[in-house]
Amino acid sequence: MTQQPSQNKQIIAKLDEVIASVNAINNKVSRMETQIEMQPKIDIESHKAIDNRFDRVEERVEKIETSQIWAMRLIIGTALTAFVGIVLTLANL
Repeated sequence: MTQQPSQNKQIIAKLDEVIASVNAINNKVSRMETQIEMQPKIDIESHKAIDNRFDRVEERVEKIETSQIWAMRLIIGTALTAFVGIVLTLANL
C-alpha cells in the first residue's frame, strides 16, 4: 500500500509530460495555421489569364518558327536557282 502513492505520483508526472507535449504540438499547429493564412491566395482568374498569355506566346513562337522555315526554304530555293543558272550559263560557253 505504501507504493501506491508513489506510483500515482509517477503516473501524474508522466501525464503532465504528455500534456506538455500535446500543448507544444498544438502551439506548433497554431503557428503553422497562422502562416498558411498569411500566405497570399492564388486567384484562379489571374492564373487562367497567365495561362492564356503563355498560350498566345506559344502560338506566336510557332508562327515565327514557321515563317523562319519558309524563309530558309525561299533562300535555299533562290540559291539553287542561281546555281543552276550559273551552271547552265557556263555550260553554254
